[in-house]
Amino acid sequence: MSFPINVNIPNENNDPADDVQPINTNFVNINGFLTVDHVAPGSIGDGFHEQVTYFTENIPTLLPTEPTSIAFTANAQTAIGIMTGLSKSPASGIAQNFLANQNAIFPLSSIRAFVAFTLTLAPGAQTILNSFNITSVTVDATRKIFTILLVTGTTVGVNLVPLVTFSSNSIYGVGIYTITSSANTVTITFSNVPLAGSISIAVLQI
Repeated sequence: MSFPINVNIPNENNDPADDVQPINTNFVNINGFLTVDHVAPGSIGDGFHEQVTYFTENIPTLLPTEPTSIAFTANAQTAIGIMTGLSKSPASGIAQNFLANQNAIFPLSSIRAFVAFTLTLAPGAQTILNSFNITSVTVDATRKIFTILLVTGTTVGVNLVPLVTFSSNSIYGVGIYTITSSANTVTITFSNVPLAGSISIAVLQI
């Protein structure tokens, strides 16, 4: 996609008739340029964005000063050098959205997936109430081991940060539970069979 514009057209030394075609070419290319990510000129809603596409990963060399802020994309591996506290493993090598302001650089979201599901009190698939980037939630024959499978590619490596909440503390009775994670999978293991209720999980990673 390219929209070349001849900045020397119209030329003051040219006969205007000679510049008609180059002027028309310029306007066609300007219109094409403006249409990228925008509602087309002359259409309802023109002047507004339809989306925002970043062509390259471009980390600002300096933080902006208030009130300016910068939205940009970068992969977390590259951003490690400028983001305090970011673990090198397993930082994604795929472009993600960041925001820079006078204070620091922030990822716009570290939420990779979430799910809320109701316990069916039977082995197999659980009833998903709401989810994003979740393939399935199942429990084994003992009804103690719950496996949450994420959409492939949602996370990188095995170091996920799952945040788990329960509809009631009594959901796991008098027992305890442990949470483990592996590639695109979160597992909750209860010491006792959990009682009726619902579980919500958010999976974080950068």
